[in-house]
Amino acid sequence: RIWAVLIGIDGYAPYPLRGCVTDALTMEKYLVDNLLVPRERIQKILGPARSGDTSTSTDVFAIPSRANIVSLLHSLITNPNIKRGDPIIIFFSGHGSRYPLSYDDDDPDFDGELDDERSQNYVEALCPVDRNTIDSSGVLIPDITDRELNTILAQISRIKGNRITFILDCCHAGSVTRTLSPGVRLFPGWSMPRSRICSSLQKKPSKTFPAIDPSSQRTGSQTRSPT
Repeated sequence: RIWAVLIGIDGYAPYPLRGCVTDALTMEKYLVDNLLVPRERIQKILGPARSGDTSTSTDVFAIPSRANIVSLLHSLITNPNIKRGDPIIIFFSGHGSRYPLSYDDDDPDFDGELDDERSQNYVEALCPVDRNTIDSSGVLIPDITDRELNTILAQISRIKGNRITFILDCCHAGSVTRTLSPGVRLFPGWSMPRSRICSSLQKKPSKTFPAIDPSSQRTGSQTRSPT
């Protein structure tokens, strides 16, 4: 009784990618052909092959926007057909990023002379196709941070059990100091106060996603199962 959510995004503007939609479709084929998962248990949202191309997703509710991705993940909590203990697979292929946390922005107790571990913390994030655009309310659309994802995964785990596999095929280390080749799945982080990234960040965050391997231009597929 496997259930799956597959997200693949090629058509970022700027910095489009190649192969992410194909990766998601390949994962779907593996689930159906090898693991015999019924297609009705697989939900997918795919970005266009390139920016401006509508051939892949013509339905506004099927594009991998921030709102749609978050809504799709929440559906794993509310879907009554998913029983507690059913295996759940979440696959994301696209851009990732991270942002260094600066506690002196809004922490009155922060001592700028202290070189403690807080200054080394990062917000790491998955990038929806509509990141850094303005929504209908005039608000800048942010990435989906590890804190937000961790909260959603914890809710899924609490309601549906711990048999969750999260597969990430993206980079998420925007502070890499070397030159990256075109198409590497990385977005540079934004320079903004942490309150603009996610209003719910805690003072002592913990990393959800592993840091990028400095010996590789992309992380490859990373997996995480909540405990």
